[in-house]
Amino acid sequence: MTAIAIKTREQLLIDIVKNQLAFKRLIAPFLRGLEFDHGEPVRWFPTASRRIVVDPHRSFGQPVLQKEGVPTLILAKAYSTERSINKVAQWYDVDPRSVKAAVDFERRLAV
Repeated sequence: MTAIAIKTREQLLIDIVKNQLAFKRLIAPFLRGLEFDHGEPVRWFPTASRRIVVDPHRSFGQPVLQKEGVPTLILAKAYSTERSINKVAQWYDVDPRSVKAAVDFERRLAV
């Protein structure tokens, strides 16, 4: 792949998990929402609304609501039992839009 990248002037990224090179233009969409500190990733906002954050300093790195800190999995499970965004929002004292974001996020993970 390096010869191809040099020939086409593609930027490459190193996938340290698989120890492989990857074309930046293919990987870049998956890197959206990452925040860096001194070149190191420190937290990730996996949704465009930024209601959800994955931060190793919060809740042991599990996805949580940015503002309230409630884990998305807890909200999604509560919703799957109760089937009411508004009731779950009341129980956990969070915005109903955040509950919906958590449920949608967890559904995407399950696929």
